Amino acid sequence: MKNIKAVLIGLGCLFLWRCGSLPANAQERSPRAEVKITYGAYGYDEDLVTAIGGAFAYYPTPRTNGEVELLYLFDHNQKKIDYRGFALTPSFGADFRHNPVTFQPYGRLAETIDWIRFEKGAGTTTHANFTVRFGFRVYVTDRIFISPEMGLGERLNIKFSVSAGYVTAFQMPNGNF
Repeated sequence: MKNIKAVLIGLGCLFLWRCGSLPANAQERSPRAEVKITYGAYGYDEDLVTAIGGAFAYYPTPRTNGEVELLYLFDHNQKKIDYRGFALTPSFGADFRHNPVTFQPYGRLAETIDWIRFEKGAGTTTHANFTVRFGFRVYVTDRIFISPEMGLGERLNIKFSVSAGYVTAFQMPNGNF
């Protein structure tokens, strides 16, 4: 299991290094931030539950970012598992294309920490999982976007989600937004 984590971290670092290369004028851009609300599925193997929450991302460079996501987890169908909990995910990501674009694929390396309280007195548990996530943003306007995302991690940790987000304005070197 540790070998898989080392390989995923190595591939992720190579991905971020390759996708994070900047043009000479990129440092003239102001940093930007984005906020988003998220709805989707989260869990292990086939025990997926509903996840709802939000995230904040800060871009120190035009194509790389750090994000913190908080999800509330619950099984609204009460089928196989009966629990509620939270998942906190700090992550680092890279956009594949320079802005402004209407379709922006991206990748993300994340470490998810989830805390789960089982119903009916079964106790609580905490897990930490390294995940690799991929998604894309489709910009509806120059600042509002829709973003599906898929992630896969250790212990068959799975995340599927759709987010709606808002990107704060940033100044380009030529003065356009």
